[in-house]
Amino acid sequence: MSFFLDLDKELICSIPVDFQERDDCLSWHFDKTGSYTVKSGYKVAMDAKCQEASSNLKVEQQWWLSLWNLKIPLKVKVFAWKACLNGLPCLINLRKRNVLVNPICHCCNLEEETLEHALFWC
Repeated sequence: MSFFLDLDKELICSIPVDFQERDDCLSWHFDKTGSYTVKSGYKVAMDAKCQEASSNLKVEQQWWLSLWNLKIPLKVKVFAWKACLNGLPCLINLRKRNVLVNPICHCCNLEEETLEHALFWC
């Protein structure tokens, strides 16, 4: 039974073997000294998180920029912006803001009127 793919076997076998006898040691390549510390581990984790957030932020910024640059009336842009942020006054949102309303859709009387229900399903 083989645990590795043929390509992986070839790559493993191509690793040069060091014939000098040395003791193995652990090394943390994210630190100059090679030693792991909680501080260095935290820094690596935060850097990765910031990089991911930065990447997501750039995509989101580009999306909003493309929305605001569309050649459509401003009121349509504002409507799309509010819809994307779930800021339209559908009945369920009004209920969340303590406006005393029945959240059941007035058109179908079957479901609560969420933003998705009002715009797409009803």
